[in-house]
Amino acid sequence: MGLLGIGRSRLHQLQKKWLLRSKKRPFGLWQRRENAFHVISPEVGEWLDRELRYIRQEAETFRGRFNFAFLAEEAQKRFHRPFSHNSFRLYSLKKGYYHALPEEKGKVYTRFETSGPGALFQHDSSYHLWLPSTAKKHYVILTKDDYSRRVVGARLVEVETSFEHLQTVRQTITTYGIPLAYYLDNHSIFRFVLHQGVHVRYKVREDEGEIQFRRALSSLGIGMIYTGKRQAQAKGKVEKIFDYFQ
Repeated sequence: MGLLGIGRSRLHQLQKKWLLRSKKRPFGLWQRRENAFHVISPEVGEWLDRELRYIRQEAETFRGRFNFAFLAEEAQKRFHRPFSHNSFRLYSLKKGYYHALPEEKGKVYTRFETSGPGALFQHDSSYHLWLPSTAKKHYVILTKDDYSRRVVGARLVEVETSFEHLQTVRQTITTYGIPLAYYLDNHSIFRFVLHQGVHVRYKVREDEGEIQFRRALSSLGIGMIYTGKRQAQAKGKVEKIFDYFQ
């Protein structure tokens, strides 16, 4: 009793309370009220199951990504009370709709930002089912201004080639002028990347090879800034617009 910091009478009261309640439900020193903010009722669960199944079935279109914050907002509009996006995430994990992979929690890349529009353009492409009615995937080539986040160049093509990328560059600089630099990933269209292998031997080092895209931009006085290897997510601004369009 001295260890617990309670008297003999209080100890007997707790013992009696435990004997009366232990047969019906777990014993607790206090009655904890459930917070409706985290409770998923059968009605909400039925709606959420339907939405999560739809996302899983349409993973080819939605890139298999779950936006639990958006689901929580839609549920609030539908059922007229707030929901926690983390509750929806735990629910989807429990039901097997969503599996949190270690690689999903990638490093957050911080990068410089230009001081004004027209100085740096982010440029990338995405292979996706952009026109579902055609049942055929296409490439969308996008150029986005780093400062204003405005899409300054776009092109939908069936095959990704250097010519198509250069056509997008031509469209962009004709309309918005020549930038100081382009921000690119390490795609072989943009950069000569040295791949090491048993059966591959290069006589030139990285960036010493002649790449048509690089040569064309250099002739216009446009610099090129590349992301780190396997760090395409560093171009978050242009990657985000792909998710938005999808």
